[in-house]
Amino acid sequence: MAVNKENIEKEYIENRQRFEAIANEINATLKRIALRYYNETRFQVYIPPLRIKAVQSIIGKLVRKNRDATSLIKANGKNMQLVCNDFIGGRILCNTQDDVFAIEKIVSTYPRLTVEKREYLKKENGYSALHLDILYETYWDDQSVLIPLELQVKTHFQHAWAEITHDDDYKPDENSLIDDSIKAYYTHISSILNGLDGFLITIRKQKLSLITPPTFLTPADTVINSNTLSYAINKWSKEKITLQEMNILLKRLKEEGFETIQDVDNLFNDREIEARIKQFKEDLSINENVTAFEMVKYGSLLNKSKDVHFGEEIKSDFGFVKEQCQDCGRNLTKDELKYINLETDSDMVFYCETHRDNHFPNKCRVCNKKTASEYCISCAGEKEAENI
Repeated sequence: MAVNKENIEKEYIENRQRFEAIANEINATLKRIALRYYNETRFQVYIPPLRIKAVQSIIGKLVRKNRDATSLIKANGKNMQLVCNDFIGGRILCNTQDDVFAIEKIVSTYPRLTVEKREYLKKENGYSALHLDILYETYWDDQSVLIPLELQVKTHFQHAWAEITHDDDYKPDENSLIDDSIKAYYTHISSILNGLDGFLITIRKQKLSLITPPTFLTPADTVINSNTLSYAINKWSKEKITLQEMNILLKRLKEEGFETIQDVDNLFNDREIEARIKQFKEDLSINENVTAFEMVKYGSLLNKSKDVHFGEEIKSDFGFVKEQCQDCGRNLTKDELKYINLETDSDMVFYCETHRDNHFPNKCRVCNKKTASEYCISCAGEKEAENI
């Protein structure tokens, strides 16, 4: 078996920008999964930046596995496929083990994500996480290509413990210096974290339980509380909400000075506010009717003429920021804005993922930032100063 290191390195360098673009596609898909989960549960999950495997790590793995690889890309029937099963690495961090498995179900429904292997790892040092080997389908010069993605889905506790033990116990066969007493501590601490995860699952189930609204209200039921609000919501849309959602809405109504359930009924009957929320969602390419949850959470802001706060919050909840693409006018997502700020030499003009490559086709020869010229603005200024 032979590994053509030179050719693999050459292909990797030549296609690095394509790999980054594909990683951005995958990241956008994971963000949509996170948004779908938030809409279903009102629980946030966190997606750290994706990792593209370094070329030397790819070559090292191919050599260790004794694989025959003359190219970074291999034929797979009518498709192309990258040779390394964890070429791109991603993580989804959530609150509980129940969240882990619920997110796994959502991942399995996405047509461009094919789960090839599922493994729930539990290592001696206490590391545990759900690992999914996934093939992400995209296009490469108008030809279908399957990009290997290793997706880790785990709780924040599991992630924290993995970070703590990463350096001294990353590879089980390389931990000869870790004595048995330290391993015992690892095992003990990881069991404590598992116990805490169990408590969080109980709390999570309680928060996700549906509130049953009363069948009627008496004339004395005028104060806003979980009973009166659930009744008003059910009357408006025959919608039941969870305890988690109820807590969010009660806090919002208190903040905005809503005192009686009649104030809430007046809000639900305000067709102008409902139309404004629906139009704003459509402007964000979210073509769905306004829910009772959104009517209270966002409509209460509009009712108090907090238009700016409303716009910022709804965009944030759906993953967008206030900056807009210079080309199409769409609000950027948080990740798109972060990319412009960190990866390009632009700090005043912004572009969405679809249009940014048109404006930053090159990489600065000095700092490697995306730019339209040979050098980014900062490095070009430094060179100019040196020549004065």
